[in-house]
Amino acid sequence: MGTIIPPPISPPPVVAGDRCPTCWGVGKTFGDTDTPKYIQFQVSGINKGPNWIEGHGEPPEGTFMLIQDQSDACYYRDVFDGTTYEWFWRGVETFARIEQPCEVYSFFADLSEKCSLRIENQLVSRFIGGSILVTLPAVLP
Repeated sequence: MGTIIPPPISPPPVVAGDRCPTCWGVGKTFGDTDTPKYIQFQVSGINKGPNWIEGHGEPPEGTFMLIQDQSDACYYRDVFDGTTYEWFWRGVETFARIEQPCEVYSFFADLSEKCSLRIENQLVSRFIGGSILVTLPAVLP
């Protein structure tokens, strides 16, 4: 199996989701605008780590579209080809996670920076290195 590369995606739909009070609102990092329902999640630079298991797929690379979770307005998630991609803002931290089948955390990052849009992998396990960049589409009124 080769590198996991998502099919080309169109820009995320520019529709409002539920308000994420952590990052959106008066005086918040992203301002008093609508929270987008979809975000772009760009994965790059991930390499095979010391716990790599041959035959279990390759590190992901490319841009994925994540959708806001119905139960938490600051949490975005999607599953592509059996791999789960997650991004969420909690309190004063930003979290990112990629979970491949047979491995709970292939990529994990916990950044003590509120409402960040870029994060580096902190694990040395199945994957090493790599980063995730999130793009927020402008929500039209």
